[in-house]
Amino acid sequence: QVRTGLGHPLVSDDRYLPREQAIADCQWCPRNFLCEVRSDWFDLCGPFKYPNRRRFARISAENPLPQLFQDILEKKLVLIQKLDPNCDLYQGCSYWALGDEQLMADHPKDSVYRKKVMRWGIRRGIHLDALDRLLLLSREEIDQIMAEYQPPEVDTAFWVCPLCMSLNHPTRNSDGTSCKGHIKQTCSGKLRMPSDTKLPDGWRNYLADPTYHLITKMNPLLLEARRTAIEKPRPSWDRPPSEEEGDNATPSQIKSLHDALVEDAKKGGYGLDQEYLPQVPGLEDAKLPLCVPPDCEVRRVRLPGRGLGSQWRYTLTGKERLKVTANFSVKLKKYSEPLLVDTDVLPPKQLLDDGEPRNEQPASWNAPDQMEVDAWAGSSKEPTNQRRSKPVLKEPEDITRKRPMESAPEPSPRKRAKRDWRKVESQSKPGLHYYVDAETGEFRYNMPPDFKEEAVWEEIESKTQKGKFFYHNRDTGETRVEKPLGVTTFLKPEKSREEEGIGWQRLESKSKPGHYYYFNPETGENEIRPPKVQAPWKLLESKTKPGQWYYYNEDTAESTEIPPPCAVPAARFVAQREQAEQATSAPQASPARAAPRANPSTAVAADELPEGWEKHMSSTHQKFYYINTKTHETTWTPPPREKPADQWERRESSKYPGKFYLQNLSTGETKWF
Repeated sequence: QVRTGLGHPLVSDDRYLPREQAIADCQWCPRNFLCEVRSDWFDLCGPFKYPNRRRFARISAENPLPQLFQDILEKKLVLIQKLDPNCDLYQGCSYWALGDEQLMADHPKDSVYRKKVMRWGIRRGIHLDALDRLLLLSREEIDQIMAEYQPPEVDTAFWVCPLCMSLNHPTRNSDGTSCKGHIKQTCSGKLRMPSDTKLPDGWRNYLADPTYHLITKMNPLLLEARRTAIEKPRPSWDRPPSEEEGDNATPSQIKSLHDALVEDAKKGGYGLDQEYLPQVPGLEDAKLPLCVPPDCEVRRVRLPGRGLGSQWRYTLTGKERLKVTANFSVKLKKYSEPLLVDTDVLPPKQLLDDGEPRNEQPASWNAPDQMEVDAWAGSSKEPTNQRRSKPVLKEPEDITRKRPMESAPEPSPRKRAKRDWRKVESQSKPGLHYYVDAETGEFRYNMPPDFKEEAVWEEIESKTQKGKFFYHNRDTGETRVEKPLGVTTFLKPEKSREEEGIGWQRLESKSKPGHYYYFNPETGENEIRPPKVQAPWKLLESKTKPGQWYYYNEDTAESTEIPPPCAVPAARFVAQREQAEQATSAPQASPARAAPRANPSTAVAADELPEGWEKHMSSTHQKFYYINTKTHETTWTPPPREKPADQWERRESSKYPGKFYLQNLSTGETKWF
């Protein structure tokens, strides 16, 4: 349409071209030479790769010219001059958006200023999609935006209509408090609505994302800056300032990147951003941004809004991509159940305060002047019988039915009815819950603010004070000693990790073949000593392979080299045994007739003996002795307890990031991990 308005219709355009010219064009180009090769937009209601990072997905589609147009350009036309040496004839220039290169040349930024803007955006949770756009503007405009910026939860100038999801903001013709509607349709939405406003299913407050909020505010400035930069006369040698480049790609790296891009195109992708290049084999240690030669099958481009210092996107050339996507087809997915849409909650800045009038006048309504009021209601100085004879103007349709002279009663704030929300688990995605209103059928993923779920309490016995219980709420994490009021049933306490067991692994050392260590995949702990076990399991040393240990179950006669689920590290086993000693340290009454026994200062309980020792009563001396079941050694005195294992902690080196070392918590000794 732009070319047509300037007097340059498209090839084979039978609507705007003269009939004879259109017929002549159709001899060598059978269809209108028009094709959209690039599209870039933000999906605000689709699947998000990082939902906690941003609430939108950027879609940048690149489709080269079809084979028909490529054949025409190659066989029936002659290329006279190529103004941009990095341009792809079938896919476009390196910079998607016109004007970005000119803005880079007009408003250069050094690395110090760029880091300043990046720090400002990171503190406010703003993504590079907005910061790269911001850096294309002049410094004066950037400084003004950063000085006047308000976060989305406070900014009332830009808001989303609660009824039609239209974007609204102040303009020359409106103050921005009423919805402007969309697609030539009017809307009665307001900036501030009652709290009981029924939001449509799938309503999303997309301006709550700081990135998209900043993009929306500065887009008018960026479009105007691009328009000015394109219209500005400039010499042909005017180019953007140079920027730091990475390594030049080798033939093997180009082939590896080409293969990765082909696989991406077969899956429906449109290229790989610079941040994903280290995942490509052969590019793990390459310095970015990677430079590719202009005559290879891989090229790099920059999306709209990406300027100096921003990342590149690597794609296939138009001719190469067409080979891959010529037979590409998408199979439609059939859904077996209705799709669940997530409905946001109206932000506090758009809620009416208590006591604030709910029925506000439309923004386009103007109060009638005094002459209209007198003509409508009549003057109070005249008699009643004369007031009827005065001409009465028709009441406007867009105002309330109350007469302006009458004082309307002050509206009382309406109480929001309590909604019956139900928590339901998804059948297609077990573990995922959503909330359904039993009356209206509305459902949402986020927990509604008025949803109240009955607390689930569990009664747990104290380990230090036997016979005493405390109460834990699994939902809120609250713990209390007193029994909760009104709660009569309790859930069984969940087993701890030690009770449920840990899946240990017995691995052979790579540095010392023939030696083994024990690895805990849940906590990341490495144990050189075999973990300890309790009855009916026993830890025994192999007789055929001294220095290696195995576990034996006395009940089932099972033996295994891998620690059973009940095994715990040696340090934790010692701590548990000390707790058991404190719990059983209370004195017990001796029986009326007790056999002679050893000195109490030297006698110990059977469960306090070291590993492999047992306590027996002598039949001749009427006192206890101790026997080692492995070596059959006997002694009258209790065997010394094993020294508790040293406790080591795994820490990351601050001088060498990514490298870890072990530190002894008791002695402070350190060694590399």
